[in-house]
Amino acid sequence: QPVRRALVQQVHPVQALPVRPVLVPQQVSEKCSDLLAITSNVCTANWSGINMIANCVNCPTVLSYYNYFTIYTAIGTTTRIAFSLRRSNGYFALDGISVRSLTAPNVELTLNGGFELGDLTGWSYCNQNNSSMSGEVKANSSNFTYLSVTFRSQSGSYYYVGGGTTYADYLSQTFSTVIGTLYNVSLWVLISGTGSSNDAALFLGL
Repeated sequence: QPVRRALVQQVHPVQALPVRPVLVPQQVSEKCSDLLAITSNVCTANWSGINMIANCVNCPTVLSYYNYFTIYTAIGTTTRIAFSLRRSNGYFALDGISVRSLTAPNVELTLNGGFELGDLTGWSYCNQNNSSMSGEVKANSSNFTYLSVTFRSQSGSYYYVGGGTTYADYLSQTFSTVIGTLYNVSLWVLISGTGSSNDAALFLGL
């Protein structure tokens, strides 16, 4: 059963996207019945009031980090940021995930958004397919290479690499927000593979 959103959020895209965007901003309807849904599974069963902010289907290969950012209006006192990643070949890499209020731009709300603690501290990871190749934090010094692509961080020394096979895996984190306040949301993504099962999505909500 799909997860039904009971609350409406406002999204204000602020980035001029390239011709072949990695993440496409989604139009959020003002009607609850038209809100985008995600399929309920073992990873998302406890989520509610969450919306897809951006996604790509059959994602193209992007071997240089791409910056996606938007402005989000909080609908709760706690907000969840989540990523859904599914791959047929190659991997997705994430780095520099940041959420900051427009009124307090020097205060970072995510914990370990750049993965510089060297692990998933602050994040929740869910692999619904129990794949043997699960998402994890990598160090540049590991020289992680897959299908002739050697991965690196966008900044710092660490980055997240993941993407479930057959079924998406999920990376999420919650943080405190003020209802009605605007927040800058920014992230960097790299995609080493392509194909009909290469999909990614960004979610924000409760």
